[in-house]
Amino acid sequence: MELLLPAGSVILGFGLLLFGGDWLVLSAVSLACRFRVSPAVIGLTIIAAGTSVPEMITSVMATHRGSPDIAIGNVLGSNIFNILVILGVASLIRVNRIIPSQIRLEIPFLIIVCALMWVFSGDSLIYQWEGALFLALFVGFMVFSVIKSRRRFGIDVHPDEEETMEQLKHLGWDLGYLCLGLLALMGGAHLALEGSISIARFFGFSERFIGLTIVSVGTGLPELATSSIAALRGKGGIAVGNVIGSNIFNTLMVTGAAASFKTLEVHPRMLQMDFLWMLGVTVALIPAYFIGKRTLTRPIGVVFLALYVAYVAQLWFSQ
Repeated sequence: MELLLPAGSVILGFGLLLFGGDWLVLSAVSLACRFRVSPAVIGLTIIAAGTSVPEMITSVMATHRGSPDIAIGNVLGSNIFNILVILGVASLIRVNRIIPSQIRLEIPFLIIVCALMWVFSGDSLIYQWEGALFLALFVGFMVFSVIKSRRRFGIDVHPDEEETMEQLKHLGWDLGYLCLGLLALMGGAHLALEGSISIARFFGFSERFIGLTIVSVGTGLPELATSSIAALRGKGGIAVGNVIGSNIFNTLMVTGAAASFKTLEVHPRMLQMDFLWMLGVTVALIPAYFIGKRTLTRPIGVVFLALYVAYVAQLWFSQ
């Protein structure tokens, strides 16, 4: 009975996160169409940012309540989960194409910012000025992506993307879904965070383990749903772009917002293990691109999922 309330809180919170992320994405895609943003960049920016809002809200709340292990663990765990599980599942559903610009620009940029986060954490602290720098880098990335997208509006539209570019009837519907999505995400993040911490304390799990697994998986549900649906509909570019964009958002915006609020303490074991996993799986996207001949194939998906099982097992035994 003692676990019933926190478990219910986690389940309800994850449900709100899932619905909130879906409503936010629906609104964001419609607004992108309305203001003429190319579909080629929607998965990388608009959808990625929308589905990553749960990570940001959860990490900021964790920082506010003095749980930096959950704040940082949520970012690292989400980045690892996004690549290994979401791309793994999407690749099992259907072979997903990685577009050349992703391998030339976005993936190298993601590797650089992940490495920068690791360097900043070298003294076991991420200071407020470092958080502000991350926020500035994210704004620059978004501006560059939107400018590049608008220059190519109408060029990158393919027949199989038309269904994705659905626009709601009125701007009021866009704003309504936007507000509902944000409210659901805020409520869901709060419930999931409080319930997870209660469960962690009951079983004696470390907040690092909870942040890297339960919270990161829960806040990654919107990305999982979005990329899986995109893969089912044959829109691999959106599936892959959503993961890359979400990881950039997590690394820069989520870490930046949390660190700007308060200097973050980084657990020593995260520096020794979790950062290396995050960097390793991110770099692995490049050889996967060439091995799969510009695609993420089903065998690669199986390898990714097996690696995630190995990572969680290592976490469990290293507590």
